[in-house]
Amino acid sequence: MVYHAKTPQKLLLFYLFLVAFLAITSGFSGWALVICLMFLTFIVSGIFTTFKVTIKNNKLTYQIFVFKRKIYSKTVLPENIQSIHFKRAGWVTKAAIIHVKKGANLRVIGFTPERVYGDLQSFAEQYEVAVRKSKDYLILDRSRIDY
Repeated sequence: MVYHAKTPQKLLLFYLFLVAFLAITSGFSGWALVICLMFLTFIVSGIFTTFKVTIKNNKLTYQIFVFKRKIYSKTVLPENIQSIHFKRAGWVTKAAIIHVKKGANLRVIGFTPERVYGDLQSFAEQYEVAVRKSKDYLILDRSRIDY
């Protein structure tokens, strides 16, 4: 199954307008302009950043795209996963952190469709990967009604 996520674009658009305003009011001179242009570059690339998680058979693939170009890809087999930690991120948002034995941990938050968390749990049960759930996640999981 394939799941997708985007960066929080409303917040980044606010930052974009704020930095553009600061660049204009600085008079387009000196280091202030250079710093503003650097921030603008990072913000614009952040707006066009997307994430993709694929759960297939016995592997989990995590990819990051900027401007529809793949900049990061990691495929993890169940034997390379230490644990999956389910927790709450925000008021009503679920999150999962996949702790791997080598390399950076994978963060799964804000993906659609939201059944990614159930599929990750099924993946962990099927391949006997350790699962941890926070108290807040359990409360959120119980209160959620799936239609």
